[in-house]
Amino acid sequence: MIRTATSNASFLYVPADQSRLMAKAKSRRGAIILDLEDSVAPSRKEEALAAAVAFLNGDALNAEVWVRINPGAAGLHEAELLTECPNLTGLWIPKAEEPAYVQDIAGRVSDTPGGGPALGLLIESARGVLALAELLSLPETQQVQLGEIDLAADLRHAASGPENMTWFRHWLITHAAAAGLPQPVGPVDADYTNLAGFKASCLSFRDIGFGSRACIHPAQADIAEQVFGTSAEDLAAAHALLDQYEAALRENRGALGDGSGSMIDAASVRSARRLTGR
Repeated sequence: MIRTATSNASFLYVPADQSRLMAKAKSRRGAIILDLEDSVAPSRKEEALAAAVAFLNGDALNAEVWVRINPGAAGLHEAELLTECPNLTGLWIPKAEEPAYVQDIAGRVSDTPGGGPALGLLIESARGVLALAELLSLPETQQVQLGEIDLAADLRHAASGPENMTWFRHWLITHAAAAGLPQPVGPVDADYTNLAGFKASCLSFRDIGFGSRACIHPAQADIAEQVFGTSAEDLAAAHALLDQYEAALRENRGALGDGSGSMIDAASVRSARRLTGR
């Protein structure tokens, strides 16, 4: 069974100590990730947490709002405090490596109404990669994201070329599919000025099995929404394919064409069902 945490095409990181950026993010499409970790200076961690709580206790929001907590004991404290906020969708656990830590956080937030926030794991280390099967099989895990910048540093890569991450991307996608998780969230691109390159990488990520993209700039999020979002045309085509397939089954026909010279097979039917929910 697929554990669905989100259907967003983009996840926009917003430093939680930057009130102006958080206010602007309210009107955006896609999900927001209020960041308490890497983008916040150590001296401003408490201020960022207070601002995130205030934001999440404010007026009801249309967008999903997630929070990336800090690692370790700080993250446990943040999770307990944030889970009481009515507008919280989920928590991203950075540098996920230990299944027991994920279960500890889940135990602290699961008693809230609705069963608590969704939990997403950021895989950012060699230990996290080696623990993928166990981490993603946890019933508490509902989403996963690849943190390539931290992972590259942990692996001591001398160069930061994207080709270094090819194996890890496919490995994460494989584990997510085997665990019945939603398609993973693609990694951030630190160069927010090269939008053409960002779009090209989004298309590549989509084609190999990522379902959305983490972003650090609104312009990137706009592109991710275009690439990973479902258009009305895509949805109509998926419904039409299923209508044709179901009509063929009623006529006891198992093999059929889509009218353009291609066969409708089991894989295309599964994709259409995932897209439409039928």
